[in-house]
Amino acid sequence: MQAYRSGLSRFFGKPKYRLYHPVDGHLLEEGELMVPRFNIHRCLECTSVPTCVGCTDCGSCKQVELVSMERLLEMRKDYLTTDL
Repeated sequence: MQAYRSGLSRFFGKPKYRLYHPVDGHLLEEGELMVPRFNIHRCLECTSVPTCVGCTDCGSCKQVELVSMERLLEMRKDYLTTDL
């Protein structure tokens, strides 16, 4: 948590991948890729979010509210500007 708040865990962007279908080998389009969703109750201060594939809603968390990466980043900005 301290590394996140101090800014040591900055992320400068996801790498671009060219992913192919394992059966027929066609290049996967954006609509065919999984869109990661994040639990705001567990991921708000997690430093692994930029490299994470997201929450699978496996049932182990009691509070689950899934949001997109963009929404989570907006919430982080608001969270960091509030006094703790």
